[in-house]
Amino acid sequence: MDLADLNIVAIAPPPKAQPLKRKKTNKYERRRQKAEAAKRQQKQHHSKGSKAIVAANNEEPKHTAPESNDISPAGGNGKSTMDSALTPVPTPTPAEGDSVQLDRPTQQSAVESPSVAPSEPAATSSTRRRPIKSSSSLTADLEHAKYMAEFHARPMELDRRSGVARKGAIVSKSSMHLFDAEDWNSLDLHPRLIQTLESSKFRLAKPTSVQSRSIATFHDPQNAKRNILIHGETGSGKTLAYLLPILQRMGVSKDDDSGKIATKPSRKELGTKCLILCPTRELASQTLTVVEKLCQANFAGWMVPGGLLGGDSRNSEKSRIRKGLGIIVATPGRLLDHLQKTESLLLNLKGKLQWLVLDEADRLLDMGLGDQVKQIVQLIRANEASKSQPWWRSVLVSATVTPSVQALAKERILCGVQDWVWVKGGGDRSSKKTPESSSAIKDSAETADVTDQEKTSSNEDKDEGYSESTPHQLAQFHITVTAKLRLSTLISFLVQQVSEGQRTVVFMGTCACVDFHHQLFASMESLWVDDDNDEDGSEQKTGLFGRKAQVFKLHGNVEHSKRNQTLKLFDKVTGGAVLLTTDVAARGINLEGVDWIVQYDPPCEIADYVHRVGRVARAGKAGNSLLFLLPSEKGYLDVLQTKGISKIEPLSLASTLNKAASLCPDWTNAGLKHGGNKEFDHRPKGGQSLQGSRLGEHFAGEVQRRLEDCIVQEHITTQQKWKEEKKANKKRRKDAPNKPKEGELMELARSAFMSFLRAYPTKREPSVRSIFSARALHVGHVARSFALKDPPKSLVSKHRQNQNAQKTELEVADKQANRPKSLQFNPYENNLVSLSDEDKDTDDEAAADHGGNRRSKRRKVHPAFDTPKAKNAKTLLLQNAMKMQSNLMDAM
Repeated sequence: MDLADLNIVAIAPPPKAQPLKRKKTNKYERRRQKAEAAKRQQKQHHSKGSKAIVAANNEEPKHTAPESNDISPAGGNGKSTMDSALTPVPTPTPAEGDSVQLDRPTQQSAVESPSVAPSEPAATSSTRRRPIKSSSSLTADLEHAKYMAEFHARPMELDRRSGVARKGAIVSKSSMHLFDAEDWNSLDLHPRLIQTLESSKFRLAKPTSVQSRSIATFHDPQNAKRNILIHGETGSGKTLAYLLPILQRMGVSKDDDSGKIATKPSRKELGTKCLILCPTRELASQTLTVVEKLCQANFAGWMVPGGLLGGDSRNSEKSRIRKGLGIIVATPGRLLDHLQKTESLLLNLKGKLQWLVLDEADRLLDMGLGDQVKQIVQLIRANEASKSQPWWRSVLVSATVTPSVQALAKERILCGVQDWVWVKGGGDRSSKKTPESSSAIKDSAETADVTDQEKTSSNEDKDEGYSESTPHQLAQFHITVTAKLRLSTLISFLVQQVSEGQRTVVFMGTCACVDFHHQLFASMESLWVDDDNDEDGSEQKTGLFGRKAQVFKLHGNVEHSKRNQTLKLFDKVTGGAVLLTTDVAARGINLEGVDWIVQYDPPCEIADYVHRVGRVARAGKAGNSLLFLLPSEKGYLDVLQTKGISKIEPLSLASTLNKAASLCPDWTNAGLKHGGNKEFDHRPKGGQSLQGSRLGEHFAGEVQRRLEDCIVQEHITTQQKWKEEKKANKKRRKDAPNKPKEGELMELARSAFMSFLRAYPTKREPSVRSIFSARALHVGHVARSFALKDPPKSLVSKHRQNQNAQKTELEVADKQANRPKSLQFNPYENNLVSLSDEDKDTDDEAAADHGGNRRSKRRKVHPAFDTPKAKNAKTLLLQNAMKMQSNLMDAM
């Protein structure tokens, strides 16, 4: 049959409609939108069903044809519009490698569709209604979709969710609100002290409000026997606020109007009149430097300050104490040790102590040093048995007066029956409290409870404390970023500050994180190609930021001498500089010329936030701060607002990445090539703007790729060197070198990753503990924030394998050390520990290199000793007895 006889007419297909351009979103965002649509339709279904039930109860059932609103018009497929609207949305499944931590409720059985009216024909298999999902199932799908969309949101989507994000930072301007209108001459200070303050050592033209009020309170005769609580914002000069009046009382006679210093007593006659306790060595050394400058200029030779910080040997500190120290600046642990072991210190304190200063008193209590402070006070009081009450005046200094500080002020062991005067800085001169009316904390033997009026005033002061503790001129920002973009966003932000020559301090949560990021930045190639080449053309690694900035690290595990050296070098560096540190530098440290404070890991307490941002905008200077937050940590802003810190503006993530991409065109072009795009010209042409583009995403992807490659390549190089050394030592019949098989960066990254996971949920303040939940973390993305390619399970398993291997080696060493010499006759005991899989792989590779002749060259070992498990002493004794018996039989 011919095809022409079939009379088949070709029908042209209808032209396809042009699809509408949809906004580019990730697949998880589209799933979230579908889940929301399904939930809305499910609500409409329930509302229509409830209306039908009410109508059926009011009227008798009528067997009539359904209305056109419920059934599709003629010519359709017979399905109702409700059925088409309630078609269930498929449950979104997470991508491979994603770990979902959300607790999803169990899906209930699907609700069957309502029965069809008798007049309606039976539905066939093609028109049968699909089961409708229950409300709990739709809610679970919606929550799961939101959860996954949160982790995979793009920068522009994160900016949209965080509110109206600013594309550029608000410029912070200097302020004079801290300073009074009067100069130093208006205060009751000695002319020599005023001359020292105005000299090149300090260069202070005017006193701050907290300094003038504190000096007036110290000199007021009505407060001669009252303790003092100094409260002022960070950078307001609280150290000089208590040092100046104390030095004047110690060194200047009351009746001296001639401008001369009082008669100089000997150092032993003077004794120790002032004790200053600081929570950290850095703050203590900084305070000691200020005291030494004042004493050398005014009381040289007879009033000698000294420090008990723990950096020097105990014998050298004892020799200085024997000679006599008028002022001692110490940490609580070191001072308590000398009070228990050094008799000369007790002799110098007996009947001569006049001032006990607790600098950063809230930090002393938070670090668990409150018991040490009480023991110090007990030893000092026990040294003077004739006086039942303290004969000194206590001074508490802090930028954040917490309830624990107020409780410490009411301790009888610290102040006895003496009242307290609360000196607050800031505010206008007209609203200044007089010393008579500023006593906010009172406690006596007769009235131990605080009245209702005093409770109200103290609560008001506590609520306003955090708002008044932050500098008014400080510009505060926050940026919302997903976990997988944290590291690249930090580098992008630092690139902008380094290119402008600004100095930045980055606060991190743990010491391991500081060590890892410092080593990673130092091992990377420069973002600018010209920085890695010398003048003669030779290549030299200068770190991630090249010659434009130096990177320093500071944390509690670094030696005290190196910490002091780091602080000095950071202050001396001109131009761009980056300091990676923990909270060890958050209290009282005066870092000169700092422009930005970056809180890469949010602090454990709100008070720590205040002290961190207080490292900038000091003494009325301009300063900025930036807080990194995950999408699940947005509630932290609400907690800050309840504490009085509400002026925190959002910063655009997309603009931050785009600006860094324009500053580093080589890395951006490499990222575009990996994405299959063309290169871009970073030179502006005709006012061309890069705003709204996705160049920042390509730059962030390239940064992440190079960071991961750097760690992997260093790890591979270390393994190859270790294998070569092992082969060389085997040829020489020496033991293999006891070196790690992993690269240094890999070990640092894994330890930092594990320390971050351990420290994340351990927030001390109850108001923020629920926000930082480990269940809200995407562990795979957190691993990427530490430039790790391995999945989290393999990371944890390898970490445990290393711990188990170290534990096994220690156990074998302990057994060998504790075993009597009569049983230590087995020469093969040290080789009884089983080889790991990596060791077996290296042995197989070595056998392949030798042409497969490894077995012929291998020494044969007795079967009793060729075992992968270590033997106990009894088994070894039996095995050696059997060997000796077999040797005797062979000899016979």
